[in-house]
Amino acid sequence: MRKIAFVVLIAALAVTANAQSITCESLNNVRHTCRIDVTPGVTLSRELSKNDCIRGKSWGTTRNNDGIWVDGGCRAEFFVGNRDTAQLGSGYARTLTCESIPGHVKRCPAVTSNGVQLTRQLSKRSCLENKDWGYDNRGIWVKDGCRAEFALGGLPPMTSASPTSIICGSENGKNHRCDANTFGGVTLSRQLSESACVRGKTWGYDRNGIWVSDGCRAEFTLDRNP
Repeated sequence: MRKIAFVVLIAALAVTANAQSITCESLNNVRHTCRIDVTPGVTLSRELSKNDCIRGKSWGTTRNNDGIWVDGGCRAEFFVGNRDTAQLGSGYARTLTCESIPGHVKRCPAVTSNGVQLTRQLSKRSCLENKDWGYDNRGIWVKDGCRAEFALGGLPPMTSASPTSIICGSENGKNHRCDANTFGGVTLSRQLSESACVRGKTWGYDRNGIWVSDGCRAEFTLDRNP
């Protein structure tokens, strides 16, 4: 008897200022639809799976605007509702994820009047401000495979308990630089490449960012201690 893979909707709806947060999951790479009214708009706010969640490829909304579909093992938390009112209790704006595929530009509508900061890079490809991503009064744009999490409306004061991480990679053995705020120091937290990542040899940093070479690809932690 063939076993049917049932996809379980793991959803926690948090109604906050006319907005909702919902987690939708594709188990065993099976397409699944999570029923929810998406007419107010949908944004991927946090990716939870190892598999990429790319809008139009592994997630999207139904034609009738009555749900979010996920496929290919994508599991993520989605934000449904008015972004303008989605703010954290501390008064700082929430974060959102904006993603693109190689060779294309993607625009994510957002309220950017109080500024935008990249807080976590999610893609293998670089996310350099004003090159791979940027923003204007209509929202955030990303291109050429840049995928990242952005903070809207400014960030709360950073402490040692709230570090920022960034993935920086050397493609095809070439030298590469990732713009980053390194004033508090940088630590290699997780090597992602088969090629060795050795500080001073295949990676390092200066006041303008992190550099990698010879195939090193890793996740780095940016220390925010003053």
